[in-house]
Amino acid sequence: MALLVEREDGVICQLQESFDQNEYQSGSKAQLEKIKENIAIKNIDEEKAKELLSQHKKDREDFLNKRENAKHWSNKYFPAGGLPRDSVLVVRTQALIDLQERLSQEDSKKNTSLDNRSETTYLNIIGAMLETFIHHSHGEVDFASEAKLREFFSQKYAGFKGLTE
Repeated sequence: MALLVEREDGVICQLQESFDQNEYQSGSKAQLEKIKENIAIKNIDEEKAKELLSQHKKDREDFLNKRENAKHWSNKYFPAGGLPRDSVLVVRTQALIDLQERLSQEDSKKNTSLDNRSETTYLNIIGAMLETFIHHSHGEVDFASEAKLREFFSQKYAGFKGLTE
């Protein structure tokens, strides 16, 4: 899945990541971080740790040589699978106004309105999803299934209408 971003002028861009950020790329910085993490978590003995780090150092030299000699950007970057950890989610004010107007038009066509309880429930759900999306995009929260997301909401937002089992 490629991540696309549309600029205000309508130009669509695909977010790219450096192969250096791919933990599965031999010789990458991300792979080194993964190796160090595994050494710490799995309590790998010092001799084996030195061997792993030495192998990575050799792989790193190969990686940098290939990268330096790459003639096309596609040999240095790949489509990003998500937002970068240091990204900031920005929603244009005009986009929110447009959404509000569309929802208002739909409500007036249906000639129905929400009671206070329903509105509070919907706002709680939207707020929880927004907060969760922001943390998820920074890699702080990850969900393997919808059931895990529901369980997370039930625990984190206990007592809020619309967010319990």
